[in-house]
Amino acid sequence: MVERLRESCPEVTASKLHFWEREGLITPRRTPGGHRLYCPADVERLRLILELRTHRRLPLETIKALLQRMEEDPTYRFLVMERTLHEEAFDPAFHPLSRSEAAAQAGLTEAQVRELEALGLVLPCPKTGRFDEEAVHLLRVLAGLLAMGFTPEDLRFYARWAQEVARHERALFAGLCQDGGGEAERMARYQRFRQLVGPLLRLLHLNYLRRTLYDLLGSPEQGTEG
Repeated sequence: MVERLRESCPEVTASKLHFWEREGLITPRRTPGGHRLYCPADVERLRLILELRTHRRLPLETIKALLQRMEEDPTYRFLVMERTLHEEAFDPAFHPLSRSEAAAQAGLTEAQVRELEALGLVLPCPKTGRFDEEAVHLLRVLAGLLAMGFTPEDLRFYARWAQEVARHERALFAGLCQDGGGEAERMARYQRFRQLVGPLLRLLHLNYLRRTLYDLLGSPEQGTEG
């Protein structure tokens, strides 16, 4: 079985599998004779563990916590694969916060958080209504902007923009999935898609921003005749 797994996951070894099983990272089924059985979902989980362990060098405790959160909220995996999580600050012991707890951590009032939610500027988990680390980090960013004197209504545009971009990207990505393929293949396509679209958004934004700021920041000084 290990040899077959290595066709999909070349870095897998029997010792790694046994160790990860003891650590609770994987739980393969067993035959009546005691042989381990790995279904396609198990193989995909192994790929993810290898990515987090080998390429991102995350500790096993952190990986275990991430896997647990992905089981509770499948969309959490997209945050992990996009590397939007602040890995250096990731706390495996973190538990999603209530609105009042998240507000306190961000230096906001609960009423402010409710207003930001109503405008779509922060999105708690739709299943539990609680705030994960990304949402708390977003609240801190919003708190900084509010401290500069901006109002939630001033920032509402960004929520609308993000929603439209997300809808458009979903439509584009759905087209990529029409050819079929398993979960692993679709995730690989998604990763490649985001690797290209992310820089596209940033670079387009910076280029347009430069042009629109010229009248505010001034153009380079022109030389004068002596």
